[in-house]
Amino acid sequence: DPIQLYRAADHMEEARYVARGIQRRFQAAGEGEKPNIAVLYRLNALSRNLEFAIRELGLDYRIYGGTRFYDRAEIKDVTAYLTLIQSTEDDLAFRRVVNQPRRGIGDVSLERLTALASEKELSLFEAARIAGNEPGLERVGGRLLIFVKLIDQLRDELQNEDLTFAEYIRKVEEDTGLIAHYEELKARGDFEAESRLENLIELISDAIDFEARLQVEAIDELWEFLPEDIVDHLADHSTAGLLRLFLERAALYSDQDKETGAPAVSLMTIHNAKGLEFDTVFIVGAEEDIFPSIRAQEEADGVEEERRLAYVAITRAKKELIITAAVSRLLCGHTQYNAISRFVEAIPEELIEKTGYFGYSSFGSYTADRTGSQRQEAGTRESPWSLFGRKKTDQVTQEPAYKAVTRLSSSQAVKKPAASLDVDSLKVGDTVRHVSFGPGLIEGITRTGDDAILTIDFDGVTKRFMASQSALSHEK
Repeated sequence: DPIQLYRAADHMEEARYVARGIQRRFQAAGEGEKPNIAVLYRLNALSRNLEFAIRELGLDYRIYGGTRFYDRAEIKDVTAYLTLIQSTEDDLAFRRVVNQPRRGIGDVSLERLTALASEKELSLFEAARIAGNEPGLERVGGRLLIFVKLIDQLRDELQNEDLTFAEYIRKVEEDTGLIAHYEELKARGDFEAESRLENLIELISDAIDFEARLQVEAIDELWEFLPEDIVDHLADHSTAGLLRLFLERAALYSDQDKETGAPAVSLMTIHNAKGLEFDTVFIVGAEEDIFPSIRAQEEADGVEEERRLAYVAITRAKKELIITAAVSRLLCGHTQYNAISRFVEAIPEELIEKTGYFGYSSFGSYTADRTGSQRQEAGTRESPWSLFGRKKTDQVTQEPAYKAVTRLSSSQAVKKPAASLDVDSLKVGDTVRHVSFGPGLIEGITRTGDDAILTIDFDGVTKRFMASQSALSHEK
């Protein structure tokens, strides 16, 4: 069979294309032996979209030689901080982060703090607030109080209406010292630190996608991963409200991440695929500045090493090879517009069957080559990957990598929209228009504070939306 090359409009469409492809192949096998399928990627951060799309279809997967996105230590640290910010009564979250990164609060001090909390019937957080006045905790009391004040300040920032949700996540990662911690480890030559930094920044992409999903999708679709008993909180579009929903989703993902015994697709980096073979292989993110990376393009022999990796990836497929790329990709909090990888362009045209978005132009100008892929010639945008360890030039601002990437992310973050409907004047029987579904008739209205959940019939198809967050307007 020819190599299949699919170019998606964006990163989420690419992930859904891969997930649907896996589902079709499992279904086609029927009761017989299921095909052995792997999804390979150059960067760990690319797994987030894939995990989300695979979960949406109820498929099982395993991360070979790695950890699922929400189970990665640095992501668990951030979610623990967010949990503690949401509820200072959560002792489990407190224990995880009080000394992460290190603050000189050891196990012995934590045992004494636990005894104090038990004696006074307080949470560990509230016990930490008064620890400096207690025998045996005088020396560590000041450090505990600094930690308490940090969490207090981040709780106050939840009320800052100028921050988008993604910007708030960024602030938590910065103010808690997690970013500085991994940047220091990276400077010392810790190989894993760079990957952990990338994952922390990719969590900002996750926050952007999450907020956008809440604002443009029907509640029916959101209920696929949110319990019905918290539907009233969908009306709360504050940062605090979004935080609660975000943590609910993260908790549900952890609950779902249990092996069921059903056929599972393998997700892994190309490095981890060495020596393995699969019936079907998907290679995702086949784009310039990702594969090969900008760093590889600037290092001696870097591109040749990446080319060897491309060979490894391609030769993992025994029967079927599918390569995917995207016109635009939200990665590490910043939207990129990358040309198709030179390694794909090097494959003879007669061996490739192309589908998707070719000859597409959006940001800057593109010209098609013999494979139909595009090279961006003008209007190029600095890739955030170039901010990780690249040589400084006159065109690149001299600022820390993380701050540079997250500064760019603010333009991509979802701003809190103004309501497009007068909620108070809505009534059953009104006709409204949705940008995707067209005109619809309001069949039900459930008031929730200053907002409302609308049940709308679109020519026989019923959908539910938040009035203020939906792409709805009065039908004239």
